[in-house]
Amino acid sequence: MARNKILLALLIVLTVTVLLLIGCATTTTPNPSPTPKPSIATSIPSPTPTTANKPSTTIIPTPTIITSPLEALGFSNAESAILNQNYVIQLPAAGGLSPYTWTFVSGNLPTGLTLNSNGQITGMPTSTGSFTFHLKLSDAQGKSVDGNYTLTVIESGTLRFIVSLSPYLPYNENQVVGYVPLVQGGKQPWNFAISGLPSGLTFDPATGLIHGKTSTADVLPLIISVKDADGKEAIGSPMMVNCLIKPPKPTNIVSGKSVYDGTYTGIFSYTYEDESNPPKKIAGGFRLIIKLAYLGTANGVTALQITYASCSDPFFGCQIGGCTPNIGSVATLPAEPPTGPFNESQAGMGIAILFPNGATLVTNNIAGAINVGYNGWLLSNSLIPEIKNQTWSAASVNNAGFLPQARSMKFTSWSLSWSNVDW
Repeated sequence: MARNKILLALLIVLTVTVLLLIGCATTTTPNPSPTPKPSIATSIPSPTPTTANKPSTTIIPTPTIITSPLEALGFSNAESAILNQNYVIQLPAAGGLSPYTWTFVSGNLPTGLTLNSNGQITGMPTSTGSFTFHLKLSDAQGKSVDGNYTLTVIESGTLRFIVSLSPYLPYNENQVVGYVPLVQGGKQPWNFAISGLPSGLTFDPATGLIHGKTSTADVLPLIISVKDADGKEAIGSPMMVNCLIKPPKPTNIVSGKSVYDGTYTGIFSYTYEDESNPPKKIAGGFRLIIKLAYLGTANGVTALQITYASCSDPFFGCQIGGCTPNIGSVATLPAEPPTGPFNESQAGMGIAILFPNGATLVTNNIAGAINVGYNGWLLSNSLIPEIKNQTWSAASVNNAGFLPQARSMKFTSWSLSWSNVDW
């Protein structure tokens, strides 16, 4: 009995001891919370970027589009519309970034005619008179120019199918090209064919729009022709025009030189009537290259000596290799180009080339006969309709006569564009 009491007492002591131990463990050493499962982001620390492992980033710059000034070329040489006859004219333009958009600003189109956004005025006029209106030309970059136009409607006659080219603007390397000729009359759709375009340029067969960009300086003659839906060829077609893609012209003109110093190259187009009965109208042309060297400036006129010439027509005796023109071969040009409606070339300004074989190629030197572009880059026929085909004449002293076709010869277009190509 006593033994059992002792065992019971020991059991109680042991139980209390165990409970105290458990309590102490719970109070002083709490069970740690379960370690959370690390996420991928925390278990794989991001390395400090270094030059070796930093990812490369290629920044593609936005291409720079280089354009020439946008120009609405006008249609002062267009023919009158005819009362109650179908009429169509395509407005010429150049420069900027095509496609072009035309909008009507103010004034009055002839009754029955409308302007399309592509620059064509079409319809059937129902009243005669002279109508003046204001149009705006915009390009794909949002640039715009505007101007006044006048269109006359006469009572009777026939609207001829014609194509007319304003002087083809010179463009620089890597510069966007845009050019639309004037076309009037004929049955649509028109069909253009253009040969001689340099790489990078193309054209729209329906409008003749030349567009694109070239990266190589070059001088190329283009042959432009257009027919209507019935296969009829336009008057003035085919036509040669000079396409000049040139390096930038130096602006740091040194003392003793002018903006004109250098080489000019171009295409001269003409028509003449042969000696058949009745006479036939025949188109012709030649390529001309000249070098100009500064002589002096006085009274707003810059005089230059023509030190070199080359002409593709054998009549002038100065083909492959060129020649040195005779003394007296000079050019007198505006000291401060460009020319324009309020700054025409003066009477007496012009170009005279005296070839060694006696042939001559000279301008008539009347006021307004020569059109000079910005900074002297382009010399071309007058923009005055009454004299635009009367700039040049060609003759031979030795043969006491003109070119065989010169008695009825008309220079329908010509241009000389500056180039730094050394011929």
